Amino acid sequence: MIKIIVAGSALGIIVFLFFFGVQWPLFWKESGFTRVTSDKLDQYNPAIYGDLISYINTDSDGAEICLYNIVSGERMEVTDDHFNQYVNDIWDGYIVYGDARGGNSNILLYDLIEGREVLIDGGGEHRMFPALGDGLIAWQEFDGDSYQIMIFNISRGVKSQVTRGKHNDRHPKVSGGWIVWQSDWEEGSTVFLHDIRENSTLQLGGPGEIQFSPSVHQSRVVFLQLVDGECHLFLHDMADGSTTRITEDGADKQNPSIHGDLITWEDTRNGNLDVYLYDLETGLEKQITDHPADQYLSDIYGRWVVYTDERSGDMDIYLFEYNEGP
Repeated sequence: MIKIIVAGSALGIIVFLFFFGVQWPLFWKESGFTRVTSDKLDQYNPAIYGDLISYINTDSDGAEICLYNIVSGERMEVTDDHFNQYVNDIWDGYIVYGDARGGNSNILLYDLIEGREVLIDGGGEHRMFPALGDGLIAWQEFDGDSYQIMIFNISRGVKSQVTRGKHNDRHPKVSGGWIVWQSDWEEGSTVFLHDIRENSTLQLGGPGEIQFSPSVHQSRVVFLQLVDGECHLFLHDMADGSTTRITEDGADKQNPSIHGDLITWEDTRNGNLDVYLYDLETGLEKQITDHPADQYLSDIYGRWVVYTDERSGDMDIYLFEYNEGP
């Protein structure tokens, strides 16, 4: 059973003003880039859906979830209870996040339209990396022996366990009726795909292979794989069963994301972490960031790329608008 935590009138007014009220100006914009945050403390781990960016904001009391509207330039604080929220995702009027209140590891959902917070699962420890898409929440949960993948159907209010193996199943993503995750074995790691509608599971890798960090949008899955000691980005298309290597450079990579024909990831080929983009329609690879500081924890929706940037000495959120071209 889910539990509604808060639904205050003051917070409802804030949500109303966020969508319909006075507009705040953008902080900084140049050649397609927008600096979303400029506070002295850290803001990081952005997620994007439509015109909205959710992210983690730190202050002297802990870490909270905040929201930024790309069109209006407005920002709002979603949580203010100082329970140290972490790892958030956003989809169609909902934000999901981890929360450490009560000394537990909790998964919570915030309904932006109704202005309320809902406890999805809580008590105990080791619920991590919640992901949100197409009305489903997925996360990894420790069962006493290993991590398993769980899902929660928002409209039905039902929690289900997807995996029950002895290996550690981690970092789930969900889209288009599919859940993808990384399964860690003693001899390596591989990516699994689970079709929610058919209740069937496909394993992409084989024994000895090292695949990790999957992400999914509709019928396309991107993931990283070590090949002869090099790290490469791959695309698996569930529509035709094909798997294609995307990158030529073998430098270390992390955190790939996909939306439509666009893929982003972080890349170390220049000696630091930069955000890169690959356009499946044009076959072009583009370096998004080139500052000597690190840029990482990126996400993509449509033509918008959001990421965490350390160029100011702390962590800030930046936004990039991609236009086709080298």
